[in-house]
Amino acid sequence: MATFQYPLDLKSVNYNATVTFQAVKLRSADVATVLGVFDSFQSQDGDTADHVAVTAEPVGTDATAGTGRRRRPGLTPVAELYGTPELEVVRVDGYTGPQSAAAKMAEANPYVPPSTPITSTEASQHRGQANQTVEGTGQEVEERLQSCKLYLPQGIQIADGAQYENINLGVMGGATAAALQSGANLASAVMEGVVETTGGIIDAFRTRSLGAAQARLAVSRASQLLPGEQATGAVQSATRTVVNPNTRAIFRSVPLREFTFTFKLIPTSSAEAKMITSIVNFFRTELYPTVIRLGSDGNEIQAGYEFPNVFEINMMYKDTKQLATKILPSYLRNFTASYNASGMGFHDDGEFSEVDISMTFIESSTLHKELIGKGY
Repeated sequence: MATFQYPLDLKSVNYNATVTFQAVKLRSADVATVLGVFDSFQSQDGDTADHVAVTAEPVGTDATAGTGRRRRPGLTPVAELYGTPELEVVRVDGYTGPQSAAAKMAEANPYVPPSTPITSTEASQHRGQANQTVEGTGQEVEERLQSCKLYLPQGIQIADGAQYENINLGVMGGATAAALQSGANLASAVMEGVVETTGGIIDAFRTRSLGAAQARLAVSRASQLLPGEQATGAVQSATRTVVNPNTRAIFRSVPLREFTFTFKLIPTSSAEAKMITSIVNFFRTELYPTVIRLGSDGNEIQAGYEFPNVFEINMMYKDTKQLATKILPSYLRNFTASYNASGMGFHDDGEFSEVDISMTFIESSTLHKELIGKGY
């Protein structure tokens, strides 16, 4: 069952089509494993990539002693670099941290319920066991957190696309491509392109053997060897011919898909108004990263961030039929809440009469044919 839901009773208002946003914490790589990758750059004779500047050796010991390896100058043990081998990670979200963190979040916003652990049974009912590999990313799920179930809004758009780039092959490239397509090997094809290109320049001096149009084209091709664009342009203007650039479309990559959802939330009770407040706070919290702090009390710095959690987004009909295409685990990119867009009315308890929310998600990885075959 979803942690947050609007309307509170979806069945009573006959909302058969719903969309569920499940926050998922992905498992991070173990620090020792990551440092082992760096350590693999060290060869037996001590040759190491110049950019490797961190090792997992403890302070006051020489981990390379007796191994036949020597430490390359410039390598710094982790403990010497940071002052302590353990980095303190401060979690500020109120959904997955310890009970004290959840209590602080509930105290700051009374409408946010404390974290409720998800049992292994519930996890298995929602896309398999908690340690499954996430489709498209190859990462494992560490924990499924809270979720939000809303009515499916109208006008859902799913845009697929690919990125192509224009490239001008020119005469030489066009001749080379034609030779390759006819079955010639690469060396022969390139040579044929060179012959075609130089032949046009020679033809410029043998225009008597060519027709009028071909002769003008040969002169236009030869003009490309003249210094300056002005001279080339003058010849092309006079001959009224230009060399065909032989433009081709070259596939480059697949862009990440983005999805936008917009909802109008109108509370019909005090409980529903509080639920809407919790929904807004849920999405805003999951949008932001967790701060990684370094240093001691009173002298801390915000040194980095942990990635925000991803969302599993499921559009369903009567909780059984998948609607449209499936969506890969996605990051919440933008979240906007608009209060009382239609008028400045309030409920007796001071809650807004309506809240409009808009969210944009971006998939964590790109699609390919195999994923399309799996319903994405």
